[in-house]
Amino acid sequence: MLPGLVVSGLGHGMIYTAVFVGGAADVPDAHQGVAGALMTTSQYAGGVLGVAVLAILLGDRPADARFLPAYLLAAALATTGALWAWRGFSPPPRERGPAARRVSRRERKSVA
Repeated sequence: MLPGLVVSGLGHGMIYTAVFVGGAADVPDAHQGVAGALMTTSQYAGGVLGVAVLAILLGDRPADARFLPAYLLAAALATTGALWAWRGFSPPPRERGPAARRVSRRERKSVA
């Protein structure tokens, strides 16, 4: 178990900074705290959900035969998440002309 824990610990230590910087990159300064809290909450909720799903798969008396499907499911979800992160979470930005731009109430008040 130790090699897996070492690899996991090193991987988590290397990615957390990049994840939080990337997750809050386009967020306005006034909302940085909310963005960080949302990412942390999502991280913990994902871990709890993962443990719950694996516990359901293993059942109340896990046998050796049940561990392989649980590990394969965890590996498939991790691979899917890695591919999704590598590809990017958001669709490419649409080009909008000046006529399509919506004007907010604050902008209208500042012009008037």
